[in-house]
Amino acid sequence: MFFIGTSNHGKLTVDGGSLSANGVQVGDNSGSTGGLVQNGGYVSVGAGGLLVAAGTGSTGTVVINGGNLTTGYLSVGNLGTGNMAVQAGGSVSMGSTGNVIIGTGTGSTGSMTVTGAGSNVSTGSLTVGSQGAGTLTISSGGSFSVAARPPSTPPAVRLRSTAELSRPGDWCRRRAERAASSCRRIRWAARR
Repeated sequence: MFFIGTSNHGKLTVDGGSLSANGVQVGDNSGSTGGLVQNGGYVSVGAGGLLVAAGTGSTGTVVINGGNLTTGYLSVGNLGTGNMAVQAGGSVSMGSTGNVIIGTGTGSTGSMTVTGAGSNVSTGSLTVGSQGAGTLTISSGGSFSVAARPPSTPPAVRLRSTAELSRPGDWCRRRAERAASSCRRIRWAARR
């Protein structure tokens, strides 16, 4: 496991190089702040996954400026306040068994933005606002894809707790959505 900002403040910049770790925690303990910036290159995270704001009271930020990040598990706002941006043609590749959760634990806040032409995230499942608050924004040519699943399996996209998705124009499918700020910001409240 690789830690960035365990009990204080830490930042790691990958500038066109490569990083490989079994797991990465960005912002670990209460009061800690962690940052990971990837400017091109390649980051590979194994079975331990990428946890942004891993611990209660922590803050974590991940910015992917081009390049590729691969992992099987991504939690943005695991137990603290986490932010992640995928931009400038960057990509997060997780495969059909990958899992993205934004706003994972009780009291957590997670925000993820995918923006700019060529910027993309691909995964097997997505949960926005699991037990915390989650926001996903896709804009300016960015894309987010969730692998298709057989009908007998659980849903691949879950919107729970206080969840928000933003993507101009594409979410205008139902009448209630059409009235929501010109379909630019749509809020879903959990049905538990």
